[in-house]
Amino acid sequence: MPTVKEVEAKLRSERRRAGERGVVVYVAGPYTPYGADTHGSPRLTYINVKRAIHVGLAVLKLGFYPVIPHLSYFVHLEAPEDFGTFYYEWDNELLKRCDVFLKYDLSRGADAEEELAKSLGLPIFHSVEELATYEPKG
Repeated sequence: MPTVKEVEAKLRSERRRAGERGVVVYVAGPYTPYGADTHGSPRLTYINVKRAIHVGLAVLKLGFYPVIPHLSYFVHLEAPEDFGTFYYEWDNELLKRCDVFLKYDLSRGADAEEELAKSLGLPIFHSVEELATYEPKG
């Protein structure tokens, strides 16, 4: 598998020559841990965030540009107030700007995002391996 630097260099030169933008992939999966106690919840959420980041890196290595909504975890940690359900709205706005949807694991939130992706007519994949077969049209 190529390194991130090799992929970056290849993407940059190919996109510049073609005058086109890259394929943006929304990475959906579990965020909130189910059944965790208050003490363990932040740690388990962080494990889910790390997993999403690793999936996003795999997407990047395929030559696509990942959008990892789980990174809002770090905003949540720094925010002086609770934004409540605004995070769902934020994620949906990001999803509307993507070209492809990838749901790598089961999650109620990702299920709702998948429904939105379907309504937007986005190609939908359920694994990085499946995404690797995607050939953008146009």
